[in-house]
Amino acid sequence: MVCGLCGAEDHPSRLASQHALAGAYQANGQIKEAVELLEHVVAVRKEVLAEDHPSRLASQHKLAVAYEANGQVKEAVRLMQYVVSAKQNTMRAGHPSRVVSEQVLSQWSEEDSSADQTAPHIRSSDTLEATRPKMNVDRMDNSPSSFLSGHQDSPEHRRQPRLSRMDRFIYRFRNKRHS
Repeated sequence: MVCGLCGAEDHPSRLASQHALAGAYQANGQIKEAVELLEHVVAVRKEVLAEDHPSRLASQHKLAVAYEANGQVKEAVRLMQYVVSAKQNTMRAGHPSRVVSEQVLSQWSEEDSSADQTAPHIRSSDTLEATRPKMNVDRMDNSPSSFLSGHQDSPEHRRQPRLSRMDRFIYRFRNKRHS
């Protein structure tokens, strides 16, 4: 049986797919396409979901990250500040989603203050990309649950950036293709 509403612009499955596709665009270096698609997803989710809905906040978080990758730093920081504030009002202090958003905002603030102290005129998306920590996927096994459990409190683990679900998916896909 085919669902007549599945093609609806605000259908949750369609929005989730568009959210995931934007992540794939970004991982592939298609930042402008990711920004455009995420702006659409966020606009639709603003119409249909509450301000503190986790899906809405997740899309806003991802859009802020895409803005930063696109060099739209002011927009990225402004949106991430909103996301952090909303998550602080609705999620417990140790909630993983809240912690990730807080860490991203903190990292951007640190990068911004260090760039301001050295040479503000050299701050660009190239500089941001050069200073962004690279993910160490060699340490990962193919199980997301083993990545998320176990050694999270070790100092070595804290130095490694957390991988998104999309990053783990891409890693597993590439390993299966090359084995």
